[in-house]
Amino acid sequence: MSVVARLVFFCCILFLKFGTLQAESLYIRSFTPGQSIDNNPIICLAEDQNGLLHLGTTGGIFQFDGINYRLIALPDSLKNASVSSMLFTENGFYVGLNEGNLLFGKKTTAFEHLLKLSAPISSLIQNQDSTLWIGSYGAGLHLLSKEKKSIHFKPDNYEINPYIYKLVFADQTLWAASDAGVYEINKNANEFVIRQFTDLPDYIVTAMVADPENGLWLGFQQGGFGYFDTESTQYTHNQSTAKRIHVLMFSEDKLWISQNSEQLLSYDITNQHIDSFTFSENTLPGKIHSLILSKNGGFWLATEKAIGWTAGHLIRFKSGFTEIQAVLTDHDSTLWIASAEGLHFIKMNSTEEIHDPLKGTAFENIFITSLHQAKDQCIWIGTFDQGLLCYNPHNKAIRQFTEHNGLINNNILSLESLGDTLWIASLGGVSKAILSNAGSTIRFESFDQKNDPGANYVYHLFKDSRQRIWLGTDGKGLLYYEKGSFKAAFPDTLRVNSIYSIAESMDGSIWFTASDNGIYHFSEGKLNHLTTENGLSSMTVTSLKNAGDQFLLAVTAGGIDLIHVASQEIYPLSRAYGLGAYQANLNAIGQNEQGDFFIGTLSGLQILTNISQLGNRKARLYLEELQSFGESLTIRPLLKLKARQNQITANYAALWYPQPELLQFEYQLQGYDQNFRLTRERQIHFNALESGYYTLQIKLKNLPSYLEQSVIKQQIKILQPLWKRWYILIPALLLLLTIVIVMLRLRIKKIRKEQLLKRERAEFEYRNLRSQVNPHFLFNSFSTLMALIEENSTDALEYTEQLSDYFRQILQFRDTELISLKEELRLLENYFALQKKRYGEGLKIEIRLDDTALDSLIPPMSLQMLAENALKHNQASRSNPLQIRMYKESNNLVFCNQLQPKQNTEKSIGLGIKNIEERYLNFAAKQIRVVKNNTNFCVYLPLIPK
Repeated sequence: MSVVARLVFFCCILFLKFGTLQAESLYIRSFTPGQSIDNNPIICLAEDQNGLLHLGTTGGIFQFDGINYRLIALPDSLKNASVSSMLFTENGFYVGLNEGNLLFGKKTTAFEHLLKLSAPISSLIQNQDSTLWIGSYGAGLHLLSKEKKSIHFKPDNYEINPYIYKLVFADQTLWAASDAGVYEINKNANEFVIRQFTDLPDYIVTAMVADPENGLWLGFQQGGFGYFDTESTQYTHNQSTAKRIHVLMFSEDKLWISQNSEQLLSYDITNQHIDSFTFSENTLPGKIHSLILSKNGGFWLATEKAIGWTAGHLIRFKSGFTEIQAVLTDHDSTLWIASAEGLHFIKMNSTEEIHDPLKGTAFENIFITSLHQAKDQCIWIGTFDQGLLCYNPHNKAIRQFTEHNGLINNNILSLESLGDTLWIASLGGVSKAILSNAGSTIRFESFDQKNDPGANYVYHLFKDSRQRIWLGTDGKGLLYYEKGSFKAAFPDTLRVNSIYSIAESMDGSIWFTASDNGIYHFSEGKLNHLTTENGLSSMTVTSLKNAGDQFLLAVTAGGIDLIHVASQEIYPLSRAYGLGAYQANLNAIGQNEQGDFFIGTLSGLQILTNISQLGNRKARLYLEELQSFGESLTIRPLLKLKARQNQITANYAALWYPQPELLQFEYQLQGYDQNFRLTRERQIHFNALESGYYTLQIKLKNLPSYLEQSVIKQQIKILQPLWKRWYILIPALLLLLTIVIVMLRLRIKKIRKEQLLKRERAEFEYRNLRSQVNPHFLFNSFSTLMALIEENSTDALEYTEQLSDYFRQILQFRDTELISLKEELRLLENYFALQKKRYGEGLKIEIRLDDTALDSLIPPMSLQMLAENALKHNQASRSNPLQIRMYKESNNLVFCNQLQPKQNTEKSIGLGIKNIEERYLNFAAKQIRVVKNNTNFCVYLPLIPK
């Protein structure tokens, strides 16, 4: 390597000193609502059953999904109320207001008013039997049963201070923190047993939280914080500088403490150690007053102006170290750090006190480049220009090995061990050291010219699971040593010569980084290349490390990335957790047996715990609401809608707080859409849906596929209209068919009836005409006429005119169905006039009818037929005249003649009476009535009104 190249390498090692951070910082993803919530100060936080965050403010409730802040509408009379507490349960959502109102809603869309107190509601909690306990600041303690019955624990009955800050359950027992100490509330039968504890450093208990052992951590207005044992009722005070405690929260053996200031405290219960975290005005402006655990891991914290999410102690940063060149975790879980301040070690399972093993020795100010623990338990220290040191942790003895002891060069770049052999990469090349117990004896060996790898600069030595030693060189690319010789991993396919870091994933694949060229992955004979196009934060990768079964950790100039081994997808850890970008030395990374990572940077030590949890923060997708024409629908596995509900609106939420701005959605309504559609909106509409089955599917996009993503699948059935349903359609068709058949039959009957009427009318006309031209009628009429001609020509002429009028009237009414009685009588008068010429005084007629009767209707020729019938069957002579009477009786015309039968009469077949009867039924739907006795034959003809 040239002199210039060496100088460049030295500059990479000797970082400029930027200064030491004075306090630990908590990494946080902050979200500033700004004008989204109309500048209403945030008062409290709560997560619903799906992990969706809700902000209680002085102007109502806002729902936050990582992007949008949606106002949850309270009742109109309380829409501008201040929300002082919130509680989500399996049954619904309780909201306590600063005005003292308690609201409840099964959804966050409609609330009912439960009760009104005279003071702000400060705390809400529900036990296993769904009893709601309500703490207020000024109105005491209240209980609301699941039947919505309220009990007030009045001071005069239960001696409970009315000023309550917090309610907590510990082992089914309710505890209340108040202005007068702590209260224990138990129910014995139908009575409540209450005990008060005041033997505390301060009466005013402002915060309280239960730990997994059902003990209580208490925070005071002036007395700091401490532990209250609920079994022994003994209090242990923490001798800290913490004063007014606002919120306590327990998470992962850590007690998080908000003092209602810009600081957040973390108390390590095991080591009894307090860390203090501060935030910049840009990160989380204002005083922290709210802390809640998140269902998605980590916890939320809030000031009046902003909210933030943090992973807590899963991501820590230790300041006090600058320009860290090497990091090592030994077999005793001791963390070794080589920085500009020297060599330090920290017992991670204790109080994390920092030790300086080289202080006061001749090696106090040496520049350390690498750290390694070999099989002999010695801590091997590679230095720049001071050779190799062996530090024995047990007896604190230090041995130095230089070129005088056989070391080929005093400038060490990397160390690795394989069995009893320590591999050493220096500016003079690669060599080996054969070790004995605790480094008491050592023998250095160099490779001969034939077996020498031919690379003076080896940035990284790495041992894989197959007991091969890999070399990341500058100029010779990637080499490995196996069975006594060095081999080029990619002699022809890879043209990258400078390899900085090497790692092996759990599947046995080899991964390595190249100078400003991203990451390469070698598996099953294939070489894959990961760059910023694949999601890598930077092409400059300084360290690679195996991170368990799924991940590989990559430290880049742009931040820390997790690479999912199976899919080779990249999870941007720094962006997801707000870590930012920083400079780290080559391979300045350590890992302990618990899987914690320690990354050395210019300004301190980054500690990552539980990588699997950090890299598997899954997105949550769920259906919030379905509507049809603005009406909210009850979501069921199969949603059945009426035919008129054929417009659907779906509101859904997606939670992925690491990078919510990346979220996109694919949706499809199977049965309506042919393909999936892409959107960023969180509301979709479907209009004019036909009857049938549909499946609504919504999926997330732009997320790593290895994250098992939730998918919304909602079955929807839009019912057929009533007229299309089989149990309606078949009877309707049958009914229609029946109606058609009935109508056809009626039509046929009507046609037949009309045909019958026509036939009867024709027969009637024929019979009537025949009767008029009956030989007897004509013979009698002509005989009468001849006699009148001989006797009196004037009467004969009058008779002829009457006979002519008679036949003319018959022809006039032959096609008429009904005529007036007045016209019928006129026709009858002509008939009687003709008959009177024959019978003379032997025929007598009496008619008594009023004008109303004369205006009524009657079938034509009916009276003539009755008169013919009377003359046909009865005697009519001067000595025995035939009397015919016509009069009205009960809206009937009565035609009545004396009954004086002829001795020799023509045989009657009753066609005349039958004809009249059928015509009345057909034309007037009425019946005639025939009455016959010993003296009279009467026919009752109904008078038909006009």
